Amino acid sequence: MRDVFTGVPSTYEDLYATLLFCLGLFLAGDVVCKRCLRIVPPLVGYIVTGVLLGTEGFDFVPFPAAWVLLGNLGLVLLMIQAGLEMDLLTLKRVGVRGFFMAIAGSIMPISVGMFVSKFLLGQSGSTVIAMGCCFGPTSVGIALQVLGQCAVLEKPLGQLILAAAIVDDLIALLVLSQLEALTGDITVTQIVVPIVSAFAWLLIGGAAALWVVPVLFQWFLDRIPSFPDNTHNQNTVSLMALLGLVFVLLPATYYSQASYLMGAFLAGLSFCQEPLTFRKLYRQQFQRLLTWLMKFFFAATIGFQVPLSEFNNGRVIRNGCLLYLSLLGKLAVGPLFTPAWESPKWRGNHWRDCAVVGFSMAGEAEFAFLVAVFGVTEGLIPPDLYASVVLAILLSTILSPLMLRTLLAVYPVTPKMEQDNPNEEQLSVQYERRESENTP
Repeated sequence: MRDVFTGVPSTYEDLYATLLFCLGLFLAGDVVCKRCLRIVPPLVGYIVTGVLLGTEGFDFVPFPAAWVLLGNLGLVLLMIQAGLEMDLLTLKRVGVRGFFMAIAGSIMPISVGMFVSKFLLGQSGSTVIAMGCCFGPTSVGIALQVLGQCAVLEKPLGQLILAAAIVDDLIALLVLSQLEALTGDITVTQIVVPIVSAFAWLLIGGAAALWVVPVLFQWFLDRIPSFPDNTHNQNTVSLMALLGLVFVLLPATYYSQASYLMGAFLAGLSFCQEPLTFRKLYRQQFQRLLTWLMKFFFAATIGFQVPLSEFNNGRVIRNGCLLYLSLLGKLAVGPLFTPAWESPKWRGNHWRDCAVVGFSMAGEAEFAFLVAVFGVTEGLIPPDLYASVVLAILLSTILSPLMLRTLLAVYPVTPKMEQDNPNEEQLSVQYERRESENTP
């Protein structure tokens, strides 16, 4: 039976398979990992479900391209929320350090990956470069999910990791643009334009989001005749302006050869100084939708790309484990760049913070798969080595958040920094507590 209303081929079997896919995501991630195993991040269950039921597994899920698209939409909404949740004071403290952390976090694993490819796997030329570049990106989605669930994201340590992860993905886009130059005639435009565009959006766009857009928006509000001066109406207008800015910045960043994810982040960053009630309104409108879209992101955008049929080859598994050593370059970022906030350097909780930074940076996903897919499509990476690269990325996607979640469960981050510098929400809670205590 076909759906004659829309003219799009759709069967009862497709509907039933879709419901079972969603049920599988819920059971694997939210029940087994989150409720039963507890220490395992739910995203691991989502990825495993996507691998088993996706196109490379049992090919059970209908319309796989649609699920990948929904997953990418979830990533855009997540980046908007990441920009919206940025703490300006904390960002000033960690921004420069996060920038240099991102550079080191890209160069070191790429170097290790190239070393493994050349001297342990016997590759040469552009293949070595392409395989090494697969291990440069850091997954913002994984870092946001785990750090947010463990109440670390709003702390200085979480803001430092977020700043580094965002810059790291920009560097990944620069790397991808340079790989494109290896596939044809190398021109100055192919090399220079992506680099200039990405850093211009990061520096100039970031400054405009923090200091120009808020002033212009307030100027706009002041000139609306008879504008109802109440919090609900102002938050509604702010939300409409945020969504409008998203539709402007996404194509602007994409067609200027930067990342459209940077456009989503800058849109959210432009409204990070709005009142706390506005951020609550955004969560109320999008949180449930975002929750399911991120399930689709991990299951489809990541899980569907895993060549499961190739993993029965011992050589593929061995090479994948060797390539996984490239992530040692990510782990080294922690001891090199993590400041000592709660205890003296190299003592106590500083070691924990170094490990948190290292495990967060070692989680790879969307951009790493993107670089790998581009490499095999353009003939830079042989098909058998592509399976090994994907296995190494998959190991990082699953093991890194697992180790991070375990570490934060055993050694949780204390709220000391927030006691010294309470944010708006904490001040509100403290005020309400004092009022209740003074009330007869």
